Amino acid sequence: MAGALRLCVSEPILAEYEELLQRQSYPLDRRRGRLLVKHIRAASEMFRPAGCVTVTEDPDDNIFLECALAAKAHYLVTGNTGHFPKRWKYTSVVTPRTFINIWKDLRPDGP
Repeated sequence: MAGALRLCVSEPILAEYEELLQRQSYPLDRRRGRLLVKHIRAASEMFRPAGCVTVTEDPDDNIFLECALAAKAHYLVTGNTGHFPKRWKYTSVVTPRTFINIWKDLRPDGP
């Protein structure tokens, strides 16, 4: 998928990732968590959302929709699809498995 996809993030998303990775429930130490966020930042295109949305009940989830809107993203890929509407504006909210299946079907060289 490298080079064929655009990973879109915002500063609030990167801050959320860093906060989540610092929790004890994740098996990464602080140094590795910061390194992972650094790699995500380097591999991503940064977007600055124009404003706040209140589509979901959790403000930490809304930041992903804000970024999707700013990026005009076709897909928001998350394991927490139940926290989001199935579709919002021009963005479909899908699981990683669903996204991989969609991507396989869209590739020029086929599945």
